[in-house]
Amino acid sequence: EDVEEGAERWGKPHVASLSFHSLLELRRGLEQGTLLLDLEATDLASIVDKVVENMVIKDLVDEETRGKLLRTLLLKHKHVNERTAFLRRTPSYSNLTSLEW
Repeated sequence: EDVEEGAERWGKPHVASLSFHSLLELRRGLEQGTLLLDLEATDLASIVDKVVENMVIKDLVDEETRGKLLRTLLLKHKHVNERTAFLRRTPSYSNLTSLEW
C-alpha cells in the first residue's frame, strides 16, 4: 500500500486479500508437503529427483510409485491449444476454388 499524498492515509492495497480457506490450504501444504529451499540442482531432472526422493522419505509416495511419478513429472507437456495434425489440412476456400463446374 502507498500513502496518498496530501490525504495522510493509506491507499488501496495492490495485492488481493486471501480467503481463510486459502490460508488453511497453504498451512496444510507447508506442514504436510515437500518444501526444499536450498536445493543444489541445475536442471529439471535433478530437481524432480530430489523432490520425489523427499516425498518418499516423508511417506507421501511409496517406493512402488516413485518411478511412475518421476516419469510423469519429466514427460514433455503439451498445451491444449498446441496440437499438431497428422495430415496437413488446406483451407476449405482453396478446395472450393479448385473444383471445376
